[in-house]
Amino acid sequence: MALEALAHKRGQAGRWYRHQVVPVLEEVHQAGGSIWRGGVRVTRPGDAESAAPPRCYQLYLHGKRGVLYTQVLNAPPRAASYLALFERLLEQANGKPVVLVFHGADFRAAPEIGRWLNQNPKMRLVAVPVGAFT
Repeated sequence: MALEALAHKRGQAGRWYRHQVVPVLEEVHQAGGSIWRGGVRVTRPGDAESAAPPRCYQLYLHGKRGVLYTQVLNAPPRAASYLALFERLLEQANGKPVVLVFHGADFRAAPEIGRWLNQNPKMRLVAVPVGAFT
């Protein structure tokens, strides 16, 4: 389901989208900023026939004009990996605000990310809650 489809969905996921996501998207859009989507996902590179392919983690960002950034990691991403992603977004924004709607990570577990976001108010992070698309 596309994120925008939640606008018409009843229940907790629809309310979350209308009350938490839409206001941030509108604020950044009105300020001339950029809107990005991203996430972290588990991938299994290599031969699909393999009995036990290695597990990798992919960080990705994309906007209206395609992929900006992907990174494949052998272990789950650490706070520094996420912060590098956020810094890259801010650099390309040229001083304008940025919102990133992000899937697959619970940022509450990393206080350094919260501190970084507080120090960089032009970066708005909207973490998609687990189960929002079920």
